[in-house]
Amino acid sequence: MKVKILFLTAGFSSYAQQIKVSGKVTDTLQNPLAYANILAIPEDDSQDVRFVIIEIIVFNQFYKLVI
Repeated sequence: MKVKILFLTAGFSSYAQQIKVSGKVTDTLQNPLAYANILAIPEDDSQDVRFVIIEIIVFNQFYKLVI
């Protein structure tokens, strides 16, 4: 039974992808914005998209988001 469960979960994990978004959030005067919100929105509304934020790195006001 353990072998069957492992085999089934291996198939689902290979379908997952990681998407990395990085950049700097600034205002019109190029000043960094503190506590800015970043949204991940699918291009096509007909798709059911679910994601989990894995990692957020802040280094010298530069953000890297892994979903």
